[in-house]
Amino acid sequence: MAYGQHPEYDAFGPWVYIVGGDYPLPPLFAPYAAQLSGAQMVLKIPRKIERRKANPFMHLYDTIVAVFETHLLVLRRDTDRVSQQQIEYQDVQAIKKTTCLLRGELLVYTAGQTVEVEYNTVSDKVITQAAALIRSFLPSRPVRLNITPLAYGFDVIDHLYVNLLNELKKTNKDMALAAYQPRMSLSGGNAFTRAMKRLWRKRTLQCTAFVVNARELIVIERSSSLKKSRTPDYAYSYVYLPLQNIRRTGISALPKSPNLSEISFSTANHHFATVFNDQNLGIIALRSALAERL
Repeated sequence: MAYGQHPEYDAFGPWVYIVGGDYPLPPLFAPYAAQLSGAQMVLKIPRKIERRKANPFMHLYDTIVAVFETHLLVLRRDTDRVSQQQIEYQDVQAIKKTTCLLRGELLVYTAGQTVEVEYNTVSDKVITQAAALIRSFLPSRPVRLNITPLAYGFDVIDHLYVNLLNELKKTNKDMALAAYQPRMSLSGGNAFTRAMKRLWRKRTLQCTAFVVNARELIVIERSSSLKKSRTPDYAYSYVYLPLQNIRRTGISALPKSPNLSEISFSTANHHFATVFNDQNLGIIALRSALAERL
């Protein structure tokens, strides 16, 4: 089979492509070209199959994500048919992006559904670009929070989080670190309990960063706030919450862990929470600032 006879097959792999130029709509989705013509960005997301198992005569792409100024359109392959989901931005309450090694997931939360798009993280920059574009179109009004930004650096917060925050600030100059929970091992209880924990596994409270600007709160955390210390945690997530969508926020103690508390943020239909302890920087002040505007 000569290279160049089947350009879509030649380009196929784990990569998410922006449709246009050398990367046309896959044949199954070609009839929707007119419907997609007004989109600001169109992504085609490949099937989760190995390159060696692909051939030029099969459907190679499962999903098309089109970002318009007013809505999001998701086309999905269903064998040889196509199903559609249209999400109006006025219905979007929050967005979450999670990465874990090669697996990525973008979730768009609305009142009636949660739209999920899975992808390979070799294309995380493309998905991050699409998520930023979607967020820029969400209806929002500026909110002034009574918060003093925290200074940060490698000597203050986890190295990964410094890098993630610096990446955010490249495209969001007004982003500020509002609060931070450092990573730490948890201990406590009587001598017998501490000895048993050493024989079992210590729990670790993971890092969480709370970043704000005039439009949104971004919570960056590991996949689980609490984990066994010997269990590697390669996942981290961003929860993007437009400030005007936060209906309730609260702090509550964890009944079985008296030294730990949970801060929560709720939209009209969804609830997000993460764990912290008294070694945090600014979490109480953040909650108070959010509560003032509710």
